[in-house]
Amino acid sequence: MKSKKENLLEFEAVERINETIAYGSCSICNGLFEIELSTGACKYLSLFPDEKIDADRLHAKSVKVRNKIYFIPSAANHIAVVNLETDEIENVELEAVDKDVYEFYKPRFKFSDGILFKDMLILIPSTYPAIIKLNPRNNEIKYEKSWIPNKGFFFRKGTYIFENRFYIPSILDNFVLEYDMQNGRGRQHFIGEKNYGSWSICGEEDNMWLIPKCSGAVTYWNPLNGDVKSYDRYPSGFQGNNFLFTKGYIDGEKLILVPAYANMPVSLSCKTGEMKQIEIFDVGEHTEVGFMFVLDNRYYLRIINKNKSIDTEYVYIDIKDNRIGRYKFFFKDGKNVFFNEYGNEISMHLSAKELSLFGLNEFINYIKNRDGAIDEKQLIHNKSNLYQELLACL
Repeated sequence: MKSKKENLLEFEAVERINETIAYGSCSICNGLFEIELSTGACKYLSLFPDEKIDADRLHAKSVKVRNKIYFIPSAANHIAVVNLETDEIENVELEAVDKDVYEFYKPRFKFSDGILFKDMLILIPSTYPAIIKLNPRNNEIKYEKSWIPNKGFFFRKGTYIFENRFYIPSILDNFVLEYDMQNGRGRQHFIGEKNYGSWSICGEEDNMWLIPKCSGAVTYWNPLNGDVKSYDRYPSGFQGNNFLFTKGYIDGEKLILVPAYANMPVSLSCKTGEMKQIEIFDVGEHTEVGFMFVLDNRYYLRIINKNKSIDTEYVYIDIKDNRIGRYKFFFKDGKNVFFNEYGNEISMHLSAKELSLFGLNEFINYIKNRDGAIDEKQLIHNKSNLYQELLACL
């Protein structure tokens, strides 16, 4: 089990600011943290303003532009801009979405990725109905919507960039978006008869591989010559469990497939199409692997083992040499500031869900310290008011 005393943290948006330090948006609550990369020790810096304090997965990606970091919203309602010189956070507003027009839009999954292309920041949607071009000089935004298919889309964290174009597949069907970042033009492609939805795409130059989320085939595609091939002869004993893979990467002449709910990692020969079970890390029938973020050619993963006493492990894959390492991020510094800010927010809004970092005990301590109810006699004297306040905040 994850230790509450150790206060483990998780991140999906992490950006290096120097050789030893990164900034990250916590994915289990609202919080900007400084991360010591060599140890995993984290220091709380601040809340993201105008966002729910108990919201999870606020940001999908972060991108450093000169002396600022742009946090790309997933569940968050704004683009957050962190000034690295002052740690102040500025919000950039987004255009509201008309759900009657874009029924596929899911507010918890606004954007999936961000790319700094020349002097523009490009925000790639998850379900938000536009690609955004943001000018970092003045934070002016341009919305581009002409590429949207009639059936909608749902993109995840699986972008492939080649020259001035990016490609991203939908998890709903065989739709792949090709977008020219230079001229702002998008093209719709529908690739593979056995492609029922892909989580990501990877490749070398114009040789691309669609990594299946739903039961179906791994699909090879070359957009230059239109060549499409499907590979679904999975190894003996393979079980997809309704969510096959998240990421894939090229290792010499092999494609390595990182499982999500599938019961094994798989390699696919780029020459022969042969698919084999490989040993990267232990997975099984009741294992769920979640992709967290990529940093320095490493895929950071969370592995939930439902049949083991230690139910969550954190590993990374170095995609240059297939080396596996273990990591964990833990809350070390800034806890008092964190507890006070969370307590203040809960008191003002009168409700919040209980977090692993800030539960009922932490809230009781916050109220005791705020009201000066330090000793037992004072706490008993004030227990009626304390009880009523707790009820209002649960």
